[in-house]
Amino acid sequence: IITPQEKEVAVLEKAIESGEVDKEYGLQDDGVYKVNVDKEPQKQQENAIQERETEKVSVGERTGDSQEVDGEVRVESNSQETTEENKEVNETIEDSPLELIKEEDLDKPYTYSWKNIKQYLAKHNVENLNKQVISIRRFNEPEATENTRKGPYWELDFKGEYNNIVGQFFIELDGITGEELLVKKFKGKGALGEDATIAVYDTLYVKKEKI
Repeated sequence: IITPQEKEVAVLEKAIESGEVDKEYGLQDDGVYKVNVDKEPQKQQENAIQERETEKVSVGERTGDSQEVDGEVRVESNSQETTEENKEVNETIEDSPLELIKEEDLDKPYTYSWKNIKQYLAKHNVENLNKQVISIRRFNEPEATENTRKGPYWELDFKGEYNNIVGQFFIELDGITGEELLVKKFKGKGALGEDATIAVYDTLYVKKEKI
């Protein structure tokens, strides 16, 4: 006849063999059964590594188990940030009040340049530009008008010498060739009406226009 105590021992030994009860309990080498009366025996885990708790991982924090997944998260995050930055840049450009300005070289039509003008003045006894030059202007009109010529040309008004004549001269030069188009010598001022005056010139040279 199997006593209840022997039956309990048999059940405990079977549980230990199956792994349901830790080996530290049950029949020991000294023939004594060990039982923890304060704490229930824990079941032995065959593969404790396979059972893990689920943890929250923030973007940019490496999990340790899946570097590829972390990389994909970072790439997706960086891609989204780059797209937002590009959008901000595009909005800034569209909202900018600046406009492209077409640059135009105003010196291009004048093959006879400012350097040539200074050389011309030096030949006509102009030693001090600030004191002897009254004005230097240039024009580039598409068509001749009452007061201007067609095409690029220079207009000089200075005190110097021309053909051994000393005085104040008004001269027009071709803006491309430097050829003299008009030479006048200032004679004085004449009356214009009751209150006004007008400059009076003696014409020394006028280029004949080709017919």
